[in-house]
Amino acid sequence: MAKQKKSKIKGLMDELTESLGGENKSLIELDTTEISIYDLYSGGGLPKGDFTEFVGNPGAGKTTIALQILGNQAAKDPDAIIMIFDAERSLTNDRLQSFGLNVGENTILVQRGITVERLFGRIDKLIAFKKDNKIQNAPVYILWDSIAHTPSEKELEVEDSNSAIGVKAKIMDHYLRTYHEYFVENNITMVAINQLRDKVAMGNMYAKTINLKGLGDRTVPGGRAQYFAAFHFCLFEKSGDLTGTEFGFKGYKLQGEFIKNKSALPFEKFFLIVDYHNGVQEFWTKFIYLKEAKYINIAGGWVTIKGYEADGKMLKFRGAQAKNKYESDSNFKELFDSHWNALSKTIQQVIQNSGHELETDETDETDATAKTAKTAK
Repeated sequence: MAKQKKSKIKGLMDELTESLGGENKSLIELDTTEISIYDLYSGGGLPKGDFTEFVGNPGAGKTTIALQILGNQAAKDPDAIIMIFDAERSLTNDRLQSFGLNVGENTILVQRGITVERLFGRIDKLIAFKKDNKIQNAPVYILWDSIAHTPSEKELEVEDSNSAIGVKAKIMDHYLRTYHEYFVENNITMVAINQLRDKVAMGNMYAKTINLKGLGDRTVPGGRAQYFAAFHFCLFEKSGDLTGTEFGFKGYKLQGEFIKNKSALPFEKFFLIVDYHNGVQEFWTKFIYLKEAKYINIAGGWVTIKGYEADGKMLKFRGAQAKNKYESDSNFKELFDSHWNALSKTIQQVIQNSGHELETDETDETDATAKTAKTAK
């Protein structure tokens, strides 16, 4: 009887869903970026058919992360189209190619005549092209770099810039609200870059700036709509330079924090190890996380990893040799990956139980792992 009742309700639900224009499943799917730490803290990766924004000071690495994510999407799907609006005119063919983005093949690069209105006008043309050719399901990834550097049409027309204050924010509000549906229907995913600005009191304008926890006395150009529209709103800040002798490349440690996150808890800080030329280094990011979680120990320039031993003695090696050892020594690779899998599960547990003590039977080493996940800086 209960089974029959359940079947009847299920039938009614299907009918009701259809009549109300509902969905049988969520339209939003998270697609892995292939940057493990980013995927962990974002709750799964890049939201397809939605809007993500990276904010930070100039030179913080926002564009590098975005290019790497889009390059990884292009590598996974040969049908993916990458469209880049480079309002800052900072991207060269060589830099794009280093991330697998080839202009004229899988990438469309626009660097001239970019205004907010023209940018969305070109997206209109893209949508019409997809519909005319019946390729709405073909994934399109758009990079907008940057909101701060993209003027409105009125800003180009007036001599006094003060007369155009607020215009860009109104235009952004219109487009981000109305185009959200188009993005979902046409499998278009946008990643936008924006710059941090100090708040400046300007009469009533001060009260209208974006006031977000995590940004402090800073804000971003373009108005509030971008924050409300964003599925992910991530702050990036450099937290230190890296020497070539330490890792074999010159780079920096980049701290990230999701100020807004619809798929996981926000305000959980994480970090990435970034090569100036080649982007996020997966191995070295994991290496430093394992070090801070005490799976790896470094003393006097020598590295040991828990369980990596021979004849009852810990095997040690120089830090710069770690990646080569990972690629050439199957035992080391298996042990490294095992420790990382354990750590990533703990990070997930920390994110899901933020502000609560972990319930675990592990030793104090797991406590160190939890602390690493909470205090990544």
